[in-house]
Amino acid sequence: VYFRNPKLEQQCEEASNEDLPFGLYMDARARSVQEAEKELYQLSFCIREYPPALGMWFHLQLIMSVETNNKIIDRYYKEMVRLGLKDRIGFYVTRDELKQITWDDYYEDWYLWLVDYVQNIDELDQLMTPQFFVLGSD
Repeated sequence: VYFRNPKLEQQCEEASNEDLPFGLYMDARARSVQEAEKELYQLSFCIREYPPALGMWFHLQLIMSVETNNKIIDRYYKEMVRLGLKDRIGFYVTRDELKQITWDDYYEDWYLWLVDYVQNIDELDQLMTPQFFVLGSD
């Protein structure tokens, strides 16, 4: 299925005209490696036409077992490297969505944009320490 955002061309061209780097993101919904390949086929056209200087981000909406999801992620990774995005790929996820995969297997090759709200706004007024960014076992 052709799933490109109808405003992709306009948004990317306007950002480029203003010398604004941009990234792309995709809702990853594949249920098998074969479905992932179909998603990636369509996505490859977008990446080739509008190379994302700020990387490619995957919003994980996977519903299969962790084992199957890991195989899907492996396929995404292989294709992103082939398209020249090594070290410019990441997950845009909540803590629950991150549990859909084995994060320990991927943290060295993928960036993590964790959608997690700060419980107390006073934390933002303090000096950010490495502990602020630790995922923890929660």
